[in-house]
Amino acid sequence: MKAGGTSEMAVQSGDPDTSGTPNSGVPAPGQRVTVRRRPWVVTDIVRSTAASDDPARAAEAATTHLVKLSSLESDGRDEELRVVWELEQATDVHDQYREGAGHCTHLEDR
Repeated sequence: MKAGGTSEMAVQSGDPDTSGTPNSGVPAPGQRVTVRRRPWVVTDIVRSTAASDDPARAAEAATTHLVKLSSLESDGRDEELRVVWELEQATDVHDQYREGAGHCTHLEDR
């Protein structure tokens, strides 16, 4: 808390460092997700933590992620959504390597 009872937020945009790694729960930019029962692609992530003048409280501050999404539905083509990832319920991050066309294991010369 600053003088006068206000708090600050430390914000980082763009590269979410390790937040998009497997098993972290937070998607990476370009990854497909399901939020609010609809398909989206992640376009940006802003990571923030509550800053405090008290080092003990700053160490306890939880990191949150503002995730910017773009709709993958044909009727919602230009629709965008911004959510605080940790507050959303029933989210699903799709493994880009398990879904879709698969992966190439061998190329043939013809």
